[in-house]
Amino acid sequence: MQYLQFSIIVPIYNVKEYLNRCIESLLSQNRDDYEIILVDDGSTDGCSEMADLFAEKNPVISCIHKENGGLSSARNKGLEFAKGEYILFVDSDDWIENNALSVLADSIKGVKPDVVKFSYTRMPQGIKKVSTVAPGIYSKEDIHNVLLPLAIEKTNNFIFSAWSYLYKRELLKAKSLVFVSERLIGSEDYLFNTEVFFNANNMLVIDDALYFYNYRLGSLTGRYRPDLITQYQNLVKELCLFFKNSNAFDKYEKYIYKSYVWRCYSTCIANEMIITKDHSFWKGLYNCKRLFSSRQFRKAIKRVDYSNEPRMIQLRYKLMKANIIFPLVYIQYKSTKRIQKEKCIYG
Repeated sequence: MQYLQFSIIVPIYNVKEYLNRCIESLLSQNRDDYEIILVDDGSTDGCSEMADLFAEKNPVISCIHKENGGLSSARNKGLEFAKGEYILFVDSDDWIENNALSVLADSIKGVKPDVVKFSYTRMPQGIKKVSTVAPGIYSKEDIHNVLLPLAIEKTNNFIFSAWSYLYKRELLKAKSLVFVSERLIGSEDYLFNTEVFFNANNMLVIDDALYFYNYRLGSLTGRYRPDLITQYQNLVKELCLFFKNSNAFDKYEKYIYKSYVWRCYSTCIANEMIITKDHSFWKGLYNCKRLFSSRQFRKAIKRVDYSNEPRMIQLRYKLMKANIIFPLVYIQYKSTKRIQKEKCIYG
């Protein structure tokens, strides 16, 4: 059997408009040591037929059809069939550089790291997004003491999305690392990468922007997610459980709780301020009050040290700690209305 250095897993669900661009970018790689696994997650818009046609014409492509189960289940199904030494996840509305696999192959030559972290370009703006982590090779000790705390607390600046990493398949297999459903927790990538980082023996960071992330204006604020608060509550529970089972909870507790508190402010309130015919401002305010009064949140906010944050950020933490949330809710409400207005104008 031919040696496969890379397995590219592409979950597909109702992305007919973008699928051709994604797959063509994968087929344009100037290598022959890789496979493409298309996982059709019950598409209903013609993507299933498109994926089958690509598989019929290209021997490097295999196509798996399954009942709809979400992004995590599709990625996990792809992992079951992957044969490459390394795993790359590509979302079906995104694409990669034509030389991405060659850059990755050259980078890991002689090093064979458990994980490779790379940068990306946000489209259609064409903005290169580089992580706060400096390029280089990081040991297990570096990961535990530097990278993991930074990733947990400063997720957005660190870039924790699964599609911005290359993973050694043997590590995922040996540690039984899979994605928990995004329908259950707030961020499947966040939990998955936390577990990967903790178990990795080393990590290589490069600043090459190999991935094109298709950011669509307003997509994050256009749809109200009624279960988001519960999903983030489940996420922090899963993180705490993982570190307790790994005898490392005391080391990472403060980072977990600070990240959770900030997500409650920046993500959960913003979600609750998406006003629809079935979800009013007052319903959103009521849900926010319940969140910030919950035992879990009160426990978390007591453990957060925000003394080194900028003054305006400190003010937000102080309001949350005092359980004075109306000003915070109103700020997010105005911000969400502005973004939705931009979406109407430009998108």
